[in-house]
Amino acid sequence: MSLLAISADSFAHAPVVELKDSSTNQPIVISWSLETSVAIYAHFENESDVDVIRFSVGTDQAEKGQPLYLHTLVPACSAYRELLPTLAVVGPIQEAIPVSGTGSQLPFSMKPDQGVALLQNKRQGDTWFEPYSKKNYFWQRSLRLNLSQPGEYTVYAWSADKKIGDYVLAVGTRERWGLREIGRAARHMPRLLSNREIHNKECRQELKRQTPSPNPLPADAHSG
Repeated sequence: MSLLAISADSFAHAPVVELKDSSTNQPIVISWSLETSVAIYAHFENESDVDVIRFSVGTDQAEKGQPLYLHTLVPACSAYRELLPTLAVVGPIQEAIPVSGTGSQLPFSMKPDQGVALLQNKRQGDTWFEPYSKKNYFWQRSLRLNLSQPGEYTVYAWSADKKIGDYVLAVGTRERWGLREIGRAARHMPRLLSNREIHNKECRQELKRQTPSPNPLPADAHSG
């Protein structure tokens, strides 16, 4: 059976792979609905790397309240046991994104009319087996916001402890499968199934030797 034939029924999150390092000048742009479940496979390539994801919220969406769900995972190998990504959502000041009192401690600059909401992983999460890419991950924290202001938003991801490694940023909770999502699965799943998105050789080898974690899927994975 072809990948295209099984994609819509099999994959929880349509995959997006960071093939080139994202940055302020070359961000990953979310052009799909924020509610569609997408997994962005990314990599901190050095100790000071800050990945950048950008999206916009329209007036109609803001008036209704635009849900935003973000969640991080890290491949469950020894090399990444201390990899704890931090996320910052920066956008127009509002209840969900208040004025920051920690701006000088952030690895990016902000405008006076911008606020920030943080997701900070303080400890490593439990191990969870992801059945579609067929590997174990550390299940980390999630962040839910309701955006009420139109405009441009930026998600910054970095390692506050200056660790190098691979991580997954899950965006959205609703499974929607159109031609775009099926196309992404067809393009990226061969890479994910062979662990070629993992940059650390020892981690790739360890993941291949592991048996699936018995932990069940956390209850909030597909809520909303």
